Order: sequence, then structure tokens, then C-alpha cells
Amino acid sequence: MNKLVYSIPLLIILAGCTSIHRLDCTRHEVINVPQGIKEPSKLEGVDQRISKGEPVIFKVAGGERVPFKLTMDLPMGKLEKADYMFAFDRDTYFLLSKKLGFELSPDGQRWANISSPKSMAKLFGFKHGEVAFGFTSGTNENPFMNLEIKVK
Repeated sequence: MNKLVYSIPLLIILAGCTSIHRLDCTRHEVINVPQGIKEPSKLEGVDQRISKGEPVIFKVAGGERVPFKLTMDLPMGKLEKADYMFAFDRDTYFLLSKKLGFELSPDGQRWANISSPKSMAKLFGFKHGEVAFGFTSGTNENPFMNLEIKVK
């Protein structure tokens, strides 16, 4: 098997301050994502609620798997098709809001915006990460390009 992999450590400790705020999810309707996927009627009206300025909170419990589609449109090319399953190791809450944007929480109480890696690192307890990129070819498989993103 021929393998070329290039890894780049990600420095999560970035300049700037962290911004973690509190919002009690028990004061809002929390939509269970796997249940919403099985029963789409549970997701009706979400876009209207967000446009009215209401925060909408989704939850996926640890141990659950959710269908995941990945799309990339970059200057050098596009990812044409990618369907996966995302397996959650821990409870994760997603907040969508006109005012706050897109935020994540491990407990439904403390929230960080996804555009702040330092806040996400502090909230979810990871200290560093790695991006690995490579090409692999073997005798029993077609050659492929590999991209791995990990945080610990």
C-alpha cells in the first residue's frame, strides 16, 4: 500500500477572548433531532420561528447516530457526493437564532458560537487538534484522497 499523509497540528489556543454565555434550554422547546428526522412534522415552522427572532434548540443524545451530508464548494473544486452517519459520543445541543447565530452546547446551559474555536475548545474541553491530508493507493482498493480532522 502506498500512502502519503501530511499532518498539520491545529492550535486551538487562538488570540482573543472566549465568549461563552448562558441560556437555559429548559425554557424553550428542544427538538430531538433523530425523532425530527423520523417525523418531519416536528420540524415544521422552525424557519418561521427563527425569522421571528425566537431561538430554536435541537438536541442529539450521546450514542445516537444521525445521517450526515457533506458538501464542499471550493475555488479548486467541489465535493460531488458524500453521505455519512455521524455518531455522537455525548449529548450535544444546537441553537439557531437570528440574534446569536449558530451555537453549540454540551449541556443545554452554556453556549459557544461555532465561529469561535477558542470558545468551543473551552466549552467542550479540548486543547489541540490535527488536520491530516493524504493520498492512498493499495492493491485491493481504488486510490483515494483522505482528509481527517481531529480534536482532543
